[in-house]
Amino acid sequence: MSDKLSAEEKQLALSAKDAHNLIEMCQTNGWKVLKEMYFDVRLEECRAYLFDDKNTDPVMIRAKVMLLGFIETLLSDIELTVNIGLQSEKDLIELKEKKK
Repeated sequence: MSDKLSAEEKQLALSAKDAHNLIEMCQTNGWKVLKEMYFDVRLEECRAYLFDDKNTDPVMIRAKVMLLGFIETLLSDIELTVNIGLQSEKDLIELKEKKK
């Protein structure tokens, strides 16, 4: 049996490594502070601004919508990358088992 990884195995291994790096990052206190003190606060501020009928400036409304979208996309992309990476890790294990 060869210890050389195929291109597919390398890709799966890299995806799994990325997932574990992101999981480790999300478990740090620095990330928790950043998420709770910045991202969560900004999301709440944007939503509050958008739901306030007094705010009618179209430029500010558009800016808040864009910021809201950016933050939500960033947070969901991190979660998606972790899920894909963990699935890649399972696929890599199955692929190695089949080779045996």
